[in-house]
Amino acid sequence: MLPRFFPENETNGLDLSLAWRVLGFTLGVTLLTGVLFGVAPALQASRQNLVPSLKDEIAHGLRLRGLGLRDVLVISQLALSLALLIGAPTRD
Repeated sequence: MLPRFFPENETNGLDLSLAWRVLGFTLGVTLLTGVLFGVAPALQASRQNLVPSLKDEIAHGLRLRGLGLRDVLVISQLALSLALLIGAPTRD
């Protein structure tokens, strides 16, 4: 798409060919991070025995527990996103 912006045969010395090595590296890193960050939580979740925890929650009802780091990060992200969404200028 980039060559369309230049006049005929005048790319000012730019090499607009596809860099296969860079594309291959990027694809490899993308696949590695996708598998790593997709499999790691799945393995962590499969190791937990949830039955005792669920029985304890049912027996005692819902109880308040301390907020963990993950909960604090999620709440912070939602609050920041909402503040940015509300404060964003609108186009008329």
